[in-house]
Amino acid sequence: MSWRNALLTENPGYGRVPGHLALVTRSFHYIEWETGGRELYDLREDPYETRNIYSTADTVTVESLQNRLVALKTCSGKECRSAEDAPAP
Repeated sequence: MSWRNALLTENPGYGRVPGHLALVTRSFHYIEWETGGRELYDLREDPYETRNIYSTADTVTVESLQNRLVALKTCSGKECRSAEDAPAP
C-alpha cells in the first residue's frame, strides 16, 4: 500500500446482525453501526481492539474520522484515491 492511508469497509447486515460502515487507518479503527452505535479503537495502543475509546476520544479525531468515512462512502473514481490518501489523524 504505497498510497492508501485508509480503507472503508461496509457490511449491509443480515438476519439479527446489524450493518455497519468502518474506516480503518494505520492508527484507528472507527465503526458506525446502523443501530446508531459507534466504536473507536486506537490501533497503536490497543492492536487487539479490546477498549472502545469512542466516548472518551478527542472530538477533533472523531470528527476527522467521521468526515473521512463520509468522503470514502460518497466518492467515485479519482476522488476515492484522494480520500484514501488524505492525512490521517
